[in-house]
Amino acid sequence: MSKENNIPMSQRKAVHPWKIIQDEYDPAETGQYASIFSLGNGYIGIRGSHEDKPLVVKPQPDGISGTFLNGFYETSSIEYGESAYGFADTAETMQNVANPLPIRLTVDGEVFDIDEAAAQGQLSSYERDLAMSYGQLERRLIWTTTSGVRVRIDSRRLVSFTQTHVACLVYRVTVLGSDGAVVELATAIEGNTANKHGGDDPRLPRGSHEPTLQTWYQNEDEAEQVLSLNQRTVASGLALAVAAAHRSNAELTKVEEETAANRVALHYRKHVGAMETIELEKYISFYDSRTTPEDELASSARDTVMAAREQGYDDLRREQQEYLDNFWNHAQISLRGDLTLQQGLNFSSFHLLQGAGRDGRTSIPAKGLSGEGYEGHYFWDTEMYMFPFFLYSMPDIAKKLLEYRYSILDQARDHAILMGHSRGALYPWRTISGRECSAYFLAGTAQFHINGDIALAVKKYLDATADLDFLWDKGLEMLLETAVFYLDLGYQDPDRGFTINAVTGPDEYTVAVNNNYYTNLIAKLNMEFAVQALDVLTDLDKGRLQAKLDALGYDLAEISGTLAKAASTMYFPYSAELGIPLQDDSYASLEPWNFLGADPQKYPLLLHYHPLVIYRHRVSKQADMLLAEYLRPDLFTYEERKKSFDYYELFTTHDSSLSASAHSIMANWLGKSGKAFDYFMETARLDLDNTHGNTADGLHLANMAGNWLALTAGYAGMVVQEGELYFHPQLPQAWSGYDFRITYRGNLLSLKIREAEAVYTLLDGPGITFHHHNHVVSLAPDRATQVLPLENVIPEDARREPIKAVLFDVDGVLLHSDEEHFQAWKKLADEEGIYFDRQINQRLRGVSRMASLEIILERSAKAYSTTEKEELAERKNNYYKEAIEKLDATALLPGVVNFLDALKARGIKLASASSSKNAPTLLKRTGITDYFDCHVDGTDLTHSKPHPQVFSLAAERLGIPPENCLVLEDAEAGIEAGKAAGMRTMAMGHIAARFIELGADTGAWDLTTVSADDLDVI
Repeated sequence: MSKENNIPMSQRKAVHPWKIIQDEYDPAETGQYASIFSLGNGYIGIRGSHEDKPLVVKPQPDGISGTFLNGFYETSSIEYGESAYGFADTAETMQNVANPLPIRLTVDGEVFDIDEAAAQGQLSSYERDLAMSYGQLERRLIWTTTSGVRVRIDSRRLVSFTQTHVACLVYRVTVLGSDGAVVELATAIEGNTANKHGGDDPRLPRGSHEPTLQTWYQNEDEAEQVLSLNQRTVASGLALAVAAAHRSNAELTKVEEETAANRVALHYRKHVGAMETIELEKYISFYDSRTTPEDELASSARDTVMAAREQGYDDLRREQQEYLDNFWNHAQISLRGDLTLQQGLNFSSFHLLQGAGRDGRTSIPAKGLSGEGYEGHYFWDTEMYMFPFFLYSMPDIAKKLLEYRYSILDQARDHAILMGHSRGALYPWRTISGRECSAYFLAGTAQFHINGDIALAVKKYLDATADLDFLWDKGLEMLLETAVFYLDLGYQDPDRGFTINAVTGPDEYTVAVNNNYYTNLIAKLNMEFAVQALDVLTDLDKGRLQAKLDALGYDLAEISGTLAKAASTMYFPYSAELGIPLQDDSYASLEPWNFLGADPQKYPLLLHYHPLVIYRHRVSKQADMLLAEYLRPDLFTYEERKKSFDYYELFTTHDSSLSASAHSIMANWLGKSGKAFDYFMETARLDLDNTHGNTADGLHLANMAGNWLALTAGYAGMVVQEGELYFHPQLPQAWSGYDFRITYRGNLLSLKIREAEAVYTLLDGPGITFHHHNHVVSLAPDRATQVLPLENVIPEDARREPIKAVLFDVDGVLLHSDEEHFQAWKKLADEEGIYFDRQINQRLRGVSRMASLEIILERSAKAYSTTEKEELAERKNNYYKEAIEKLDATALLPGVVNFLDALKARGIKLASASSSKNAPTLLKRTGITDYFDCHVDGTDLTHSKPHPQVFSLAAERLGIPPENCLVLEDAEAGIEAGKAAGMRTMAMGHIAARFIELGADTGAWDLTTVSADDLDVI
């Protein structure tokens, strides 16, 4: 593996806002770039593998090459060691179909293999780039053969957005030397493909040990220079045809050995003189039996490639440019001040467009059409993360995504019955055809919130488009059937109201719980949306509505009343003690995960721990409660949302790529600009920099949509409530501004956010009314622009005094000398013949030396005098002082230096405030003494914590009032002391999980998760 693999691309590659550039070839990165350079149009997806690889003889899935048709799948039986009623029994896997790219290059008899050429130093230049503004992948390299012939190889390809069934490739070889060479090009359609087998990683494809695609027709038409290959799945019965038409300035020759089972090929040969070029154009088309009769597949593909060849590559590229010009006119986000981030945002939007089905029969696979991860399944990701991007940029695509969900509504009804419910519809958690494909029901089928997620997308679509035809034809049925299912899933508890038990929310590390807050909220909203739709349609045409309800078997008054009652009485768990809504009934009672003692190499947890180990702990895979607050922020006070953020963030691993964007949004809404920016940056270049280490398996499309959400909903504060559009824009310090556009109710609206103002401009449309903070704004063609000031997003009554000083306890906050303390006490106890172990040592955390000694002496048979106790304490302290003289900077806790640097940069005063007389030694040995403007230690004090003296004295020396001070402590007594001093407090380390119970303002495991930019909102 390349030594550069762990260096972000943005730090080692040329950065261009509209291109992704690979300027050197490294075989170790081939899989990652195959995903990054993938091309697609919502139907065809072709990974960015190199076209000039040697041809294979039998299926050899390498995880690098891949060609996919959205929703074209094979089925297989799901095998359980022990099954049960209602378990999913059939898997669906998007197939890696025939590869239309291969071109084998031979120069004077030597076959070009890019891996061998790179290993042998035969590549003197190499560059490949993906142009996102016009949708083309291009490569340029120079290869010197072993006989010394230098050739330049240029290729470019695209998958057409305007012609759904078309892709094309141009391949050119130029001889650079003074002598010519014999150049041969073998072009093929390679049917010997197979899906990669992902092993035990549930995120990867199942693969197959047997071929899943059979070739039933293949043809080489030399006269027309057309190749054809038809394949059929073994089990699902789907068929496809692929054809390739060629044009070249070389002669077509016959080479028998190129033809093989499941492969068709043509062979071109030319003697190329110095500085002359051989060129091959390849036009590709796919059709499949879902839309085309099987007996017409081959002719359809052939006719299409013939027409594409007649049209020519340049004209197809012109069409591509026009299509993308329109797309970027509606969807582009522009940033001022960060080129790498601009590139990441453009990359995300481009790949979202490439991955979205737009025919009403397909949706967006979790990895798009860029890889085999998650088997090409559709999840809730589409509606909750990706759908808004299309709704507000390309609403026609958004509508098609909803039409796909409508197309599988009957199967959702059948699924509800299978799951033991007498009415309504239950959408599958993961699927392609509409069948539930989740083999692990606890983290799959049990996520009943999928219904509400889809219903929310319907509601958002209706709000943004006012498309009443869709509501009549499809939307009402979807809203009603999903809502009615929840009536049967939950029940009216006489003490608590409508409750829903044994469900899994978005957090897949907390499963089969009662009253998951997110699920209950999305069910409530689903029911309310259905009632609202019934009311709207009643007013429009009650007779027509009743006819529809009769067909569905519902009485208007009865179903409307039942749904309204369940929604109004929905139960939501809440802790009065903590002052926050609870993720579910049991979340707060679980044992916290040991984040401080966890092996950092064992993330994500699902790959390293049995599920039961995870489930019995308080630990979250991703945002759950925060997503509920994102859906309806108006239902929660600012203080509840702030406490919730601080509390749930502590227990979230972010093992899911969906998590960071939700945290960024909520952090922005709370005024936590530092955290918001950090989380935003996690999403912005996740795949480009391969930060999750699995980009080779396909791109993280929901995370890409999270980029857009984090900027529009997070930074711009864009929300829609009851059909009303709101903005609460902010500008992070790192940028000088940002622009984006949205489409709403037929209007194209531009937002330009600058340092102190927001500029709203109506670019197209009849006129729009929206809210900027608390101001109503109306734009029309004759008054198209308004400029308004940015405002503070923190409510006035929640604003805090600015933090001007941070006071640090030393041991346990800045550094860790627990082991030195333990060994000193252990040595003393052994000398005195007293039993002492690490469990007893835990009782000494935050306890004074003499109080610790008393705990140890509880197990002594001997009675010690006061003088003897003082001698014991002194002896222990001497052992400890000997030990800490060996410490160095490696004893500092994670994030300390970066945090201290950030505070100094902001002009914050710093103080070390410790009750220990050894604090000066600890600071000196670890090299951080000079960071602090003053020091207080045990030599200055007459009172120990929880007395506030240590912090009051530090503030006095700094000359900072207590209300402008923040105390960082890892002991309960320290938190009590900080509060008694009238200061804000942060519970650190082992007490972080209990920060609310302790009365601290916030908590953090260590300083890696604390942002200096957010001090004022603590």
